[in-house]
Amino acid sequence: MWRILGLKDSVFGVFYILNEGPSRRNVGQWQRRWSILLLMLDSGQVLRHLINSRYGWSSDLVNVTNTFDIVRVLTSLIPNVVPRVIFYVAAHALVLTAVVDTAYVAHLFRNSNLKQMWPVKILRFLVAGLVTTFFASVLGWMLYPADCVQAADQSFSALMHGPGAPCSPWGSPEAAATLPSVVLAAVFVAFSLMTTLLSFEVNPLSQAVRASCTGRVETLWNIVRTLCIILGLLSYYITPFLVAAVILLLSAALMRAHLAILPFHSHAENMCRGGIYCAVCWTAMASLAVSAMGRLRSDGAPAPSWLVFLQWTLIGGIPLVFVGGLVSVKAGRRHVAKRIERIRRDWQAGPAASAAEPHASSARRRSMPPSANVQSVIQGGAAGAPPAARTGSIAGPASLFD
Repeated sequence: MWRILGLKDSVFGVFYILNEGPSRRNVGQWQRRWSILLLMLDSGQVLRHLINSRYGWSSDLVNVTNTFDIVRVLTSLIPNVVPRVIFYVAAHALVLTAVVDTAYVAHLFRNSNLKQMWPVKILRFLVAGLVTTFFASVLGWMLYPADCVQAADQSFSALMHGPGAPCSPWGSPEAAATLPSVVLAAVFVAFSLMTTLLSFEVNPLSQAVRASCTGRVETLWNIVRTLCIILGLLSYYITPFLVAAVILLLSAALMRAHLAILPFHSHAENMCRGGIYCAVCWTAMASLAVSAMGRLRSDGAPAPSWLVFLQWTLIGGIPLVFVGGLVSVKAGRRHVAKRIERIRRDWQAGPAASAAEPHASSARRRSMPPSANVQSVIQGGAAGAPPAARTGSIAGPASLFD
């Protein structure tokens, strides 16, 4: 029991330290623009995984939309100079460094020894790079031995046995690399989910770039990114139609949660996220439709021209859907503002007005001069006295004691 409580305190300490520093920094416009640019970079990696030939998209369209993923474009330019196995090793090294550094920061927190800030700075840098911006690419590189969806000459089995070898991630000796990769990838996904869930800032005046009141929406976005990659790899074994359906349901739930909560303190961040989530939802729906049309066309013939035109039309609608997401977030913000204004008016017209009336009366009495106060008392007493008292007779005052 004490070990569990100590582990909870350590986890709380790690994420408190990670969020404590950046929440008090002044953020300029260029930093916010850079954050949005990195967010677009992250979304491009997700869209590239959804627009894939395994769902039935035409090869020409896939080659064009691969440019959405800038990381893939840069890494594909140097395959002959830097083989893909180098990225596989680098991804494992970065994830192991992040996990070890997290354990070290937790150890420093438990021992109340936070004089060494360099481990915290390294952890912030790794979380910003691995969890936020390059999550999809890093997870894809880590699962390289289990990737049988890519071209056969680029698989891990072809690297081990030579060109033309069939993809067999659980064969020999591929299993020696596949099993540790899957285990470390699971640790990386759990670390990312815990980071996004516990990284939030309740202070609405926080100056952090991505400060949010809750981490639930960001965690759901992390789940969507994870399933885009893992289910995409499993589409080699299961139907792509089911994969697209699951991603569509999750992305729709993500968009609904974002519009309901609007978690980020920055309105620009909420709008950009809303546009990206809406674009991902649209792309998942388009992949589902294309996959369904592919199931109906089971003869293996090339796609007809009308189907290719429809695919290009669906992809061309992504910018419009992105703008629709921006408008939806803006409308949601206006709706929240109207609700707050209605609650404020109801409060002012209800208990607040009743509670403020005695204070207003006493304030008016205090503001009156002494002569006016005496005159009001005399007039009030005279108004309530019997007629004899108002005429000044002797029986008037005596009747007050009857």
